Amino acid sequence: MIMDNMVAHTAEHAFIGSLQKRLNTTLEVSKVEHRETYHTAFIKQTIILDFETIIAAEMEVNKLIIEGRRINRFVFNTLKEAREKLPDLRANENRLIDAKEITVVEIENHDIAACSMEHAENLSECLFFLVINMTKSANNYEIKFMVGLHAMNEAVKLTKKIHFICTKIGANYNTIEETTSKINNQQLTLSRILRNITIRSLEEIEAKETGDNVKLVSKQLYNLDFKEIQKFVNSKLLEKRTIIILVNNTDSDFANLVFARSNDVRINCIDVINELKKIISVEIMGGGKTNFYVANIKKLTSNDILDGIIKIISTMSP
Repeated sequence: MIMDNMVAHTAEHAFIGSLQKRLNTTLEVSKVEHRETYHTAFIKQTIILDFETIIAAEMEVNKLIIEGRRINRFVFNTLKEAREKLPDLRANENRLIDAKEITVVEIENHDIAACSMEHAENLSECLFFLVINMTKSANNYEIKFMVGLHAMNEAVKLTKKIHFICTKIGANYNTIEETTSKINNQQLTLSRILRNITIRSLEEIEAKETGDNVKLVSKQLYNLDFKEIQKFVNSKLLEKRTIIILVNNTDSDFANLVFARSNDVRINCIDVINELKKIISVEIMGGGKTNFYVANIKKLTSNDILDGIIKIISTMSP
């Protein structure tokens, strides 16, 4: 494990050096976390970093590994002395304030950084470098990478995944990007159509007048856009004396339930659901507030649940 971390840390130095060349700036690495199979470099968001730049840097690191670039080590009394001798030095000054000596690690003709950790003697010991993910946190880019045999095994797994995806979408290795773009465009078109159908279907629901001058908006829906349903419910809640009960049935065994009421209606949605569970044996998996309840229910029980809620609220004085 210690040897793996040493090699991974060396590869990380090479990677940061490659990124700096492409971005033409000095990067600040907040920390590097080591795990059994992968490692994460945290780079402060002082620049805009895209995945194309990361891939280019990754390719250069593997080229340097093949070339077998040497790793040199120098020791200085102070950071000032190190910077005077090595103007291109990369260093996290906050970590070096109390250092008794400054250790500098150089990857031959590539990167030079102050670092007290152990490093490989030659970049070829890294065998192979593979970036597997990049995400953003509040202040950092978090780049996960693998080194050595772990990276090689992961590359083989990725090849298998690509083959699986190609088989499923009817593409090959050379056309996977184009085919994926077409599928994505088709998905966007279908999503727009579904949203429009949902909006029209919701607008066609006729509210029923109940006692105490309350409007009841209720209906069984089928495979409609749930986000548009939520928008519709939120808009209806702005109207006075309104109760909404909608069930959206899907192609699975489950349906989505939305039960809500405007602020001037005096019923507790949570209490109504709990009362329903006492009356009929149904599974309602969800939660919410006294005025807004969202849940997953079994599609076979959707009629019973919808009718049951209406019966319970009909006995109340909203």
